[in-house]
Amino acid sequence: MDSLEAEGLDVTPLRGLHLKALSRMNSETRYPSDSEAPADRFEAKDSEQARSAAAEVMAYAQTTIGT
Repeated sequence: MDSLEAEGLDVTPLRGLHLKALSRMNSETRYPSDSEAPADRFEAKDSEQARSAAAEVMAYAQTTIGT
């Protein structure tokens, strides 16, 4: 977010989001550390947090870009 802010974008709407859920899912599914399936690494609560955060980020991006 710091780089977006440095470009002059208002990132206030993003500051309150739980983006760690997205980062964790990205890292653990992209670079698995063992043979456990990515789908088995997360609970429904984790998925819902990630989906919700992703929807908010997409809404912010669409509003910011103007599409």
